[in-house]
Amino acid sequence: MSYDLFTYPHKAGFKDQTTSRDAAEKIERSGRALDLRTRVAQFFVVGRAATADEVADAIGETIYAVRPRVSELYKMALIERTGERRPSSNGQSSHVYRRKVA
Repeated sequence: MSYDLFTYPHKAGFKDQTTSRDAAEKIERSGRALDLRTRVAQFFVVGRAATADEVADAIGETIYAVRPRVSELYKMALIERTGERRPSSNGQSSHVYRRKVA
């Protein structure tokens, strides 16, 4: 499998070509996206299972910073869904993730 480290999910993604793109480029340039990806991945390394919101709470970051990083790690196949769902901060059902089991 070939990976392009300069595109999503290895780089922050965006859905539109305006403010969303600008925000993705800004968080990548600052190094914050990589830092957050690393911290979120480390959270799962110890075998914990959690929703993106629970990860955000555990590492002291906002859900808006962590949710996209969880999606990126999932797309990179570094974490997987457990099949369980829990309420998110907005009351919606949210996937529970864990480190990908080999």
